[in-house]
Amino acid sequence: YIDNELAGVNSCHVTGISLRSRGLYVFPKFRSLGIGCRLLNETINTGFHKGLMFTWSMPRKSSISTYAKAGFGRCSEWFETETSDNNCFVVHFND
Repeated sequence: YIDNELAGVNSCHVTGISLRSRGLYVFPKFRSLGIGCRLLNETINTGFHKGLMFTWSMPRKSSISTYAKAGFGRCSEWFETETSDNNCFVVHFND
């Protein structure tokens, strides 16, 4: 929240030994403020505190730089999903 206004959200869920980041969204008014990266860092911390091995996601090409800034590494080529034709797998290992 910024000034009592929702700026962004991220949903996640446990998938075996990992945490999947599934629903990162930052409202247009609040983009380019580092909020996406902060949300991803909170997600990573959640997985770490749950004792999970890594956090992963399937971001669109348009948001890959946010994931990279949060320490995720791309580990696949671009592929099509039901919501986009430019997704890839990314992973952040909890060391």
